[in-house]
Amino acid sequence: MGMATIKGILRDGLGNTISGCLLTFIEQKTLRRFQVITQSGDKHGSYCLVLPAGIFRVLLKPDRSFERDLGEITVYSDSPDGTLN
Repeated sequence: MGMATIKGILRDGLGNTISGCLLTFIEQKTLRRFQVITQSGDKHGSYCLVLPAGIFRVLLKPDRSFERDLGEITVYSDSPDGTLN
């Protein structure tokens, strides 16, 4: 089974970094969850997560706020590493 690394810096619509957030990737076929917290120590909002091939619903939960649905991504068995932005 192919895997891809999803990494980058999480930004809002104005280009500001978002740190200390929980990113959840839910594999749509099995409902398996993969989670990563955007880094807050460096204030850059960086994240890095290795995902298997599949279709994932992406959720974002900022600190002290409600969870938001960011949409869907597809990771193929031959997908190159990539970013959400």
